[in-house]
Amino acid sequence: MSAQFKLRGGMPDRHAKEQAALIARELGLPRFVASVMVSRGIDTPQAARDFIEPSLERDWRNPYEIEGMKDVVDALED
Repeated sequence: MSAQFKLRGGMPDRHAKEQAALIARELGLPRFVASVMVSRGIDTPQAARDFIEPSLERDWRNPYEIEGMKDVVDALED
């Protein structure tokens, strides 16, 4: 049995399909997972690797760089 997923925004262009195929092949991911990553702007094998293997040291050196963190801290302080 197979499933079909439709990504928002319609059919990806040829370049996006090629990027997704490359990511899927290099990282051993299902093609639909790679396609979702590409549709969200994660369009290279290294960017995909960084996404699925996050590093606190590399990605979040300053907690205030985390999107929305300032709003959360302000709400807690209130």
